[in-house]
Amino acid sequence: MKYRIASVFAAIGLIALATSTAAASTLSVPDGYKAEVYVTAPQATFIGGFDVDSSGNVYSFETLYEYANGTYTASNSLLNKYDFSSGITTTLYDFESVAWGAFVKVNGDEVVFGHTSDFSNTIQAISKSGGPVSDVYSLAGQYDIAYNSLGEMFISANIGTMYSQDNAIYHIYDDGLGIVCDQLIDVGGNSGPIEFDENDNLYYYGYYGFGSSEIVKIDAANIASAIIVGDLDNAELDSADWSTYCNGLSGSAYFQFDGDGDLFSTSYVGTIELVPGQGLLEGFGVVTNNDTMSFLGQMAFVAGTEDFEAHNTDGGTLYVLISDFDQDTKEYASTIYAITPTAAIPEPSTIIMMLGGLAAGAGCVVRRMQK
Repeated sequence: MKYRIASVFAAIGLIALATSTAAASTLSVPDGYKAEVYVTAPQATFIGGFDVDSSGNVYSFETLYEYANGTYTASNSLLNKYDFSSGITTTLYDFESVAWGAFVKVNGDEVVFGHTSDFSNTIQAISKSGGPVSDVYSLAGQYDIAYNSLGEMFISANIGTMYSQDNAIYHIYDDGLGIVCDQLIDVGGNSGPIEFDENDNLYYYGYYGFGSSEIVKIDAANIASAIIVGDLDNAELDSADWSTYCNGLSGSAYFQFDGDGDLFSTSYVGTIELVPGQGLLEGFGVVTNNDTMSFLGQMAFVAGTEDFEAHNTDGGTLYVLISDFDQDTKEYASTIYAITPTAAIPEPSTIIMMLGGLAAGAGCVVRRMQK
């Protein structure tokens, strides 16, 4: 289940808290990139999931807390939309109760969101512009969602108890008679993120299962064959059907591919790691505020016209969620950062040549005026 972040902040809600506003962390990224605050949730609001559409609008699953009698207690949950062009936040759906967001995913004109709560473990969908909410499927222990190139839905979920090792990947689809759920891959371990690459290969992080630092890859051909079998009662795939893609991560909360096939992974120790290919691992980002416990969570990517590489100023944007718990003020905050490539700084020699050219040009103008 989605316990690794949600349970931490649920516990925090029972702790006596001060009323001062918690300072959000800052995010350090490599030279050639910049990280800027994109959306900051209101005080005492925990973002349980988010996604960003191609226009830069943010859709976020937010659980609100109220301060009374020395404690913060969860009071309500909302699905909100932050409009990039106007800066206005509107509520698309009010749960009128407390729910724990598992994920939010923009799929065409819809926003699909999953949650666990006292009354439901439902995957739901709503138009990007609002309106009625439709139920997709009820599945306990939802953690992450991914779509392949055919638009098929896959869910990572642990239907067992909080500490069980029962995570699986499910294929949810319409068989013509209704929505069905096929347990496709028995991955084991606690809840873990999933992501498809452009060739429909599936990646999964095996938290506590087969190695707490391992990303595994399930080939698209194996997934397609398993879907054809369609055994709803038994998982068609297991450890014999995947291969190790990368080892040595510091932990992984969520995955995100950029536009040119590089895989990013966030962790609960406040780091972003980059996997640019099989067996390759690089550090990419780190939370730099030491006054807080910081958890890096879900990501989203909006492509530009260039690859997401240093100094490609139209290389797209990687959005990253940071949730902070301030150990001094006993308060927390949720912030979405936007990471973009920056323009290259000219070498000193290039600057001198440019200034020389400007000076020469100015001399020509002066001489013309003197004639």
